[in-house]
Amino acid sequence: MLDMNDIDISSLDLNLLKALRFLLEEKSVSRAAKRMHVSQSAMSHTLSRLREAFADPLFVRVSRGLEPTERAVELYPSVCEILEQIGSLLQPIEFSPELWNGRLVIHTHDFIVSGYLAKRLANLYRAAPNLNVELAELNDESYQQLEVGKVDLILAAGLGVSPHHRQRHLFDDEIVCICDAGHPLCELSPAEVFFDFPHVQLKMLENIGDPISSYARKNGLNRIINIQTDTLNIQPGLLQNTQLLAFVPKVLADQVCITGTLRFLRLPFDSEPITVRGFWHDRHQNDAAMMWFRNLILQPEGTQ
Repeated sequence: MLDMNDIDISSLDLNLLKALRFLLEEKSVSRAAKRMHVSQSAMSHTLSRLREAFADPLFVRVSRGLEPTERAVELYPSVCEILEQIGSLLQPIEFSPELWNGRLVIHTHDFIVSGYLAKRLANLYRAAPNLNVELAELNDESYQQLEVGKVDLILAAGLGVSPHHRQRHLFDDEIVCICDAGHPLCELSPAEVFFDFPHVQLKMLENIGDPISSYARKNGLNRIINIQTDTLNIQPGLLQNTQLLAFVPKVLADQVCITGTLRFLRLPFDSEPITVRGFWHDRHQNDAAMMWFRNLILQPEGTQ
């Protein structure tokens, strides 16, 4: 059996095969040139390249034009099949969401699910009822899993993003402080007072440096962290009847302070806003299904 590694295809390109098909069908250099939209001299040069590539004259001149050799006649069905197969590969894939029964994995924060993603997933399932979506909490390995194809989409601030990851801006939010409704801080205002009380911190920010820790270092303040959590949604449940403080996006504060047992306070110092983006890998950039999915899920805040 012939080894594919022994075949040299460097001298043959798709345009040569296309030209061979037209020559076989027209049996005329000039007519084939018109179909290729090239000059007659260019087509004659192409015929020379074809003869060299196939080590066969392919055509001989007769009074009425060109007569294909037996080798050329044998090649015709295969050339047509190859060109048609390549043509089908290049055709855009028609995508029908209602027939999509795939599985997608999204990593994000729980507060983004409840404050942003849930209503978009409802729209998703109305359009693609057979789609299976797995939601997981963002973790230290999420961006690496996106890199190797184990995750399809990340909704987050993008602290671990790489050059291979495409992104789309979703919304901005401010960081606020939440605490028990009877916390003494509710009657105080100087920024330094925020650091007289123990804090709750998201564990994944420990080695990255969140804005609260950055402010403390910059101003020579000691930040006391009594509790670390894997998720933000755990933090509000730890605050009631304590002097603990948690620093969370306002979208989460609005959700947990509605009962009145907790309060949120705006920070008395400048802090960079949280920018939430959607991230996906380059490999999915032009995939028809993924493009449809992103356009539905990654809508700017204020749309649904």
